[in-house]
Order: sequence, then C-alpha cells, then structure tokens
Amino acid sequence: MSKRGTGKTIVLHGPATDETSTTANTEQSDPQLADALTQLQTLQAQFQTLQAQLQTLQEENERLRHTTGENTEDQPATSHEPEDQGSAERNDDDLSSESSAVWTPATTQDKEPKLAPPPEFHGNKGNNDQDLRAYLHQCNLHYRLNPSRFRDDAARIAFATSFLRGKALTWWLNIGEYRGYGDLETNLDAFKAEIFKQYGDADRETDAYYKISSSTQRDSARNYWSAFNGHMAQLSVKDYGIKFFKEAFYKGLKTSLKEKLLDEVHDCRDVEELAQKAIQKDQRIFAMNRREQSGNTLSDKKTSNPPQPRTKTKDPPDTKTPTTRGKKRKLSPDEYDRRKREGLCLYCGEKHMVKDCEKAKNASATQRTGSGAAVTQSTDS
Repeated sequence: MSKRGTGKTIVLHGPATDETSTTANTEQSDPQLADALTQLQTLQAQFQTLQAQLQTLQEENERLRHTTGENTEDQPATSHEPEDQGSAERNDDDLSSESSAVWTPATTQDKEPKLAPPPEFHGNKGNNDQDLRAYLHQCNLHYRLNPSRFRDDAARIAFATSFLRGKALTWWLNIGEYRGYGDLETNLDAFKAEIFKQYGDADRETDAYYKISSSTQRDSARNYWSAFNGHMAQLSVKDYGIKFFKEAFYKGLKTSLKEKLLDEVHDCRDVEELAQKAIQKDQRIFAMNRREQSGNTLSDKKTSNPPQPRTKTKDPPDTKTPTTRGKKRKLSPDEYDRRKREGLCLYCGEKHMVKDCEKAKNASATQRTGSGAAVTQSTDS
C-alpha cells in the first residue's frame, strides 16, 4: 500500500505485492485511473460477499425442505440476486445456475395431481376388512403421487389418522392415552400392522383358499373369472403355485366349457391365459345358442299358426217366426201348417183370425211394453 502526501509517494514497510506496486505506479501516473481501480476492487469484494450469502440461503432452504416437508411455495420468496451491483458480475454462469436450482422443488410440486380425499374409516362391523383395505389404498395413492407433502412416516401416519371416525378414532385415541403411541406415530409399517390386527380379517387367506377351491361357474365365464381373480389376489402365487390356480379354475367351469378347453388347458402358461380362452369360447357358445333359439322361435310360430283360407260365411236361413200381438208361442212346423191351412188362430187354435182373438188381446194388454205377442215356429226337431 501507499500513502499520498504533499506531492510525494511514501511506500510503507511490509510485504509488497505486484498489485500494490501496480497501484502505486498507477497513482503516480494517473490519479483518476487509480480511483476507478479502487472502486472495482470494492465491487469485487461485495460480489464475493453476496455469493457467500447466496450459498448460505441455498443450504438453509434445502435443510428446511427435508426437515419440515412444508410447501416451498408457502415460504416468502427471497431474491438471490444483488440489486444494482453492476452488469459485468451479473453475467456469471455459476451464479445464474445456482439461483435457478433453488426453485426446482416448487416446479416439481406444481405437477403433482390433486386427488380426492381417502374415504373415512369408522371401524363398524360387517365389511371392516374391505373398508380398511380401500382406506389404506387411497392413503397410499396420496403418499406416492404427492411426495412433497409426506417427507416421512410421521407425516403419512398423521394424514391417515385424520380420516378415522367413530369406533376407529376411539381405538386410536385410547392407544395414545393408555399405552402411548411409540413407533405407531413414526413407523408406517407398524401402524398398518396394528390397525390390521384390530380391524383386518385374520383368516382372510384361509377363506380365500377355500373359496377358490369350491368356486363354480354359475352364469358367464367372465363373471366367474372376476370372482375367482378377486379371491386369488389374496393369495401368493409363489406359495401355492401356478398349477393350483389353473386346476382350481378349470375345475369350476361348466361341463360344456371344460370339453371345449380339454386340449388347450395344458398349453396355457398361467391361469390368466386360461381364463381368457374360457371367456372367448363361452361367448361363442352363448352367441350360437341365441341364434338357434331365435331360429326355433320363428319356425314354431309358422307351424303353430298356419295361414287359414278366407271363406265367406253365409247367414243361416231365417226360420218362420209368425208373430201375433199376444205372447210368443212356439208351434211345431206341422201344427203351424195345419192352422194356416184350416184358417185357425195361430195363438189359440180356434176358428178365427189372430187379429180377432180375444185371448191374444188379453195377453197383450197384460204386457207393460205394449208389444204384440208372437207365435214362432219351433226349429226343434
């Protein structure tokens, strides 16, 4: 370093460097250039200080993300670029790359999907095992697809227990009150084992084995495979082997379908391939039966209802129905012809006309309708 006095340059004793010598020579030759060089050195020192601060902020941000698991978008944005410090230093490549790396987690988190909340688990009797597995499955989807929200098992367990209700919530609270949570609050596997022990089906695997062994096809092969596959999912293929599942599935098929698959069952690699072949053949059989039934129905209609020829029906011939003003009286054909021939009354059979018959008049008077009596000819033999 050097000190300027009254027109003379005084060099202080101590370790001298090329920079100090250059500065001293520059000050002697051009005072303005020396001032500019001093300002540049000051800016370089400030830039190094800002770089150190930026590195400290990045380390702090990384530590907070891993320890708290909080959303980085909720944290107040901090500018990592110095303001008005010159354009030469802002072109530094390392500084720009480090600054952009700070916001990478927020960009990744923006791509995480929004999922529906898991179903509430009440722990009621009935379908506890099925409800429990559905509840834990939905929780696992959140853990896997939204990892920024669940940095450790403690956060995952807190999320899962927030959906406990009723008896299940009472069970969880009693554990914390009487014996303490311990690992149940920090170890997800321990939490699952505990809740399965309380509400899961301990004999689920045994029940699935017997259901598979005794299952039979009742309607379509597709529905049979759907039920069979649901039971099979609860068993391990490594423990029981592919042969067991193939034989159990083939055994439960309908006899007609077994005959179709008799030559192909041994060529199938696994039970899934056997099931697909059974479904295809079952659908073909169903389609053929339906076409045959529709054809038989049409032929039955034609044979049971043959077309009848149209015939013109004639009205039966009118029988002689002699009427009088009195009451209707049935006469045999012979009697009717005799009275007409002999001029006798058709009503009473006496020697006069019907219009002069007193009996016919009296009978007609007794009728309220006032209609005349008629004597009809009987058509009986």
